[in-house]
Amino acid sequence: MGFMRPDIGDRAAAKVLLERVADAHHRLELVWADGHRYAVARRGSFTSPSP
Repeated sequence: MGFMRPDIGDRAAAKVLLERVADAHHRLELVWADGHRYAVARRGSFTSPSP
């Protein structure tokens, strides 16, 4: 059995899928960064009650 070349349609589908995954990953990084900033900002402004 010889090596089969991938179909052009398979390559195009893989490229589209890779672009979607990369885009989703980038959006998740932005959400994580925003969440981290939010947590840091809250931590900085938090005051504990006096005993």
